[in-house]
Amino acid sequence: MEVNQNSLTEKRRILILGGGYAGVYTALELEKELRRSDDFSVTLISKENFFVFEPMLPEVASGSLDPRHIVNPIRHLLRRTRFCTADVQSIDLENRRVTVAHGLPRHNHYFDFDYLVLGLGSVTDTSLASGVGQYAFTLKTLADAIIIRNHVLGQLDDADLEDDPAARHALLTFVVAGGGLTGVEAVGEITSLLRDAVKFHTRIRASELRILLVEAGPRLLPEMPERLGEYAMRKLQRDAVEVFLNRSLIAAAEDHIELDSGTKIPTQTLIWTAGITTNPIVTTLPCKKDHKGRLIVNEFLEVPEFKSLWALGDNASLINPKTGKPYPPMAQFAIRQAKTTARNIVATLRGRPRKPFAFTGLGQLATVGRRSAVAQILGIQISGFAAWWLWRTIYLMKLPGLSRKLRVMVDWTRDLIFPRDIVQYRFSRAQPVTRAHFEPKEIISWPGDPADRFYIIEHGEVEVIEYDSGGGEKLLARLGPGEYFGEMAILDEQHKRSAIVRSSTPVDVIAIPREHFEVMVNKTADLKQTFQRVLEQRRQPAIRQN
Repeated sequence: MEVNQNSLTEKRRILILGGGYAGVYTALELEKELRRSDDFSVTLISKENFFVFEPMLPEVASGSLDPRHIVNPIRHLLRRTRFCTADVQSIDLENRRVTVAHGLPRHNHYFDFDYLVLGLGSVTDTSLASGVGQYAFTLKTLADAIIIRNHVLGQLDDADLEDDPAARHALLTFVVAGGGLTGVEAVGEITSLLRDAVKFHTRIRASELRILLVEAGPRLLPEMPERLGEYAMRKLQRDAVEVFLNRSLIAAAEDHIELDSGTKIPTQTLIWTAGITTNPIVTTLPCKKDHKGRLIVNEFLEVPEFKSLWALGDNASLINPKTGKPYPPMAQFAIRQAKTTARNIVATLRGRPRKPFAFTGLGQLATVGRRSAVAQILGIQISGFAAWWLWRTIYLMKLPGLSRKLRVMVDWTRDLIFPRDIVQYRFSRAQPVTRAHFEPKEIISWPGDPADRFYIIEHGEVEVIEYDSGGGEKLLARLGPGEYFGEMAILDEQHKRSAIVRSSTPVDVIAIPREHFEVMVNKTADLKQTFQRVLEQRRQPAIRQN
């Protein structure tokens, strides 16, 4: 089924893609600027129906905060903006049209626009080391934080039952890759969770826990002054975290990781925070990009090649004239870019002069474990308990919604008085076998998507491709009726997809959930052997290329 949303309004159409800081704050500012106008319509599209306050994700991963308390329903935040929950499939700049998909079976909607705002954010770059995309956990979304928490607690439960010393050692070894803001906060929070939870496991000694932080550079927190990075390192080492500097993680497997020194560390837990890359949708656009794939914008945050296209946050590359470097992809910059973008769109609508973006930044904060943090605010450097108190105060004020502020305050107060919650949530829902239809050039799966379904093609043809850093395509395979895809990530026990699958003609597929596929393969010997042969054949070219 296809629906063209163009018929819903004849007003000037402002379309915003992304429900993060950039997208939501652009919509909020547009509502304020155009509150007395009826000659426009604003639509925001996001794959989630909530806005997540990302600075508090590590505390969700450690169980200090309830996941519900750091999210706000986008519909509560926006009163005049039309909000749609869907996945962006493609952007046609020439015809001013965006294609999105949602529902089961999946079907398309088309949104035409007069002005388009790109706030799609970034995704974790798992291409920097072999096996990371398959075996590492990321900390970018609310689901990531919940999954990490469940996994860490599950490792303790499994180790409590395990008698084999080598297996126990691997279960109780936890590795965080990346010594930037996110990595340092993650390892600090995970350490606190482990130290508190291990007290309730009678067969595990705290001395058996091994927690490692791996950083490719010469120091931690390269985004902050060196003194604060040194403080963070000393604090983590006092908490028995092993810090590896000038060491790169080059490979990950199901039961170990490997460093560039040749050291192999047995572990089943790798949390990857070592890099981000721009959203794959952005890389497909025919616009000038920087070396990280971000769109190069002018001082008004407009893409010069398309005068009705704005990009901001993680999707934009704008040089700060004072530093000569691009503005960093941080929330404080994205929020202010959103306000500038909204005002410049209104100025364009009204024929008024636009204003360039300018912001120097207020500073940065990072927690480094229980009741300790580092902060640089307006040039002043603070560390320890005072910085931790400042971190909580500032982010509590910035958290949208009074009800969320109160709930987080209650969570923090409870965390000071009562033992940490170590309940492990397990989610399981049987999903049906479904049919889905895709139109030509529609993306069926992106790299990084969960490996949750196996697809059989009934009619039509798909192409398996990958994009290079310049947006060029490399065709890996073409598949037609009777052929299938998606089995590699499932059979190889990968967590996520590793290639782009796109329809080249109208396509009808049968989608089989991962659980159903695994049962079907494991209970049918001939079928299992067939898929294993296919798996080995498809591995060979990759091995030869490497």
